[in-house]
Amino acid sequence: MFLKNLSAASTRKGQSLVEMAITAPILIFMLIGVLEVGWVLRGYLVLVNVNREITRYAVRPGYMDFSTKADVITSYLRVQERALETLGGQLNMEVDASGTLTGNTTLIISHVVVDTGLPCEDIQTNPGNCDCDKFMSDPNYNPFPWDDLILHPDRPGMEYQRMVFGPAETVTGPRITRVNINDILYNDNDRNGSVDDQDGLVPRNNMFNCELMKKGGVASANNVIVTELFFDQPQLFGFPLISNPYTDPLPLYTHTTMRLVGGARSTGQEGGDLTAGIDTIGPICNAMPFAVRDTTVADTDIGTKMDILDGAGGNHYGWLAWNPSKTGIDDLKRQLKYSATSVNEYYEDAVEAGDHILSLGDSIASLPYKLETVESTDKLLTGLVGRKMRVPVWNSFTSNNYHITNFVWVQIDSSSDIQLSDANPKVMATYLGNAAEECPPN
Repeated sequence: MFLKNLSAASTRKGQSLVEMAITAPILIFMLIGVLEVGWVLRGYLVLVNVNREITRYAVRPGYMDFSTKADVITSYLRVQERALETLGGQLNMEVDASGTLTGNTTLIISHVVVDTGLPCEDIQTNPGNCDCDKFMSDPNYNPFPWDDLILHPDRPGMEYQRMVFGPAETVTGPRITRVNINDILYNDNDRNGSVDDQDGLVPRNNMFNCELMKKGGVASANNVIVTELFFDQPQLFGFPLISNPYTDPLPLYTHTTMRLVGGARSTGQEGGDLTAGIDTIGPICNAMPFAVRDTTVADTDIGTKMDILDGAGGNHYGWLAWNPSKTGIDDLKRQLKYSATSVNEYYEDAVEAGDHILSLGDSIASLPYKLETVESTDKLLTGLVGRKMRVPVWNSFTSNNYHITNFVWVQIDSSSDIQLSDANPKVMATYLGNAAEECPPN
């Protein structure tokens, strides 16, 4: 009996050892898995917090400057520095000798400008004719797009509005932006989830300006900063089976979009200053449709008055057509009222067919209208008095096109500078300096 009981006890002990041998690896495997999942979640939460903090930093007044491309680069570098400061060693983000992200981390910063200006051209004189609610329900409703400034890094010539820090590709794949600019602009679907609901920044800005201006307010812009962070999260233990090329490292991604505080009107619209708001908008090549002869500008000192309506002669008085298919007198008047037309309507088919970016080297069509015809009724030139304006400079005239070699800043000082004489019509303006920096050759 004693031997029988001893045998039974030994059997149970052996069974327990076998069970432990089977279950212990599974338990250890599960424990390590829990720790690895917790490690990844912790890394993701840190990444989200860093992403939100740097976006809040970027949108605060005075922290970002878009006046020139150099200022944009400097501003974005400060955002990268802020990311490293905020991180405080919580994640292993590698940097090179210059302090730029490298290795396993990529930061992408994008700037989107939505300045729809007047929702309807006659809203101030006939506010009832502008349906504010329709902007959000009808994707085709935009009765006055001429003064819109919709600027973003996917637009030709505006690529500098996005900057990438860190590798373009790692072992986990390519690091390219996942932000759909078109969704941000027209259909971000965060109101009711309907794909037919036009709730992007463009219809929202139009609706907001519509409601605001009906109450006597001034149109506002809606600029946003988007930051994206990619990070390859290495596993904590690198345990066999759990650790493999598909899970170690684990790619993490997060992005944040916030409105740029203080991103007021870009102006450049009717009655606005072409240079105002550039620090929150960007160096765009918007100009007024005057043609200035290069010999007029040559060796001219700042502060000197010169004729800015200095055409090729005959019926080519010096007016420019941003789009050669839009040559009516109303088209010219719209160009004089809204400088954004040089950004929105520009089209060249003389030399660079299909070119939609006003720049040095372009050939721009001439418009055959007398100064008196343009000024007599609407007094548009009188409305430009006191405004700092960018105007193109030309050096040759071929096949009804002015060849542009430079841009300069000018200002019409008084209505007396607009000389309507048929014999010698002139628009005199004070020369304020070179303005070609924002208009480089394509």
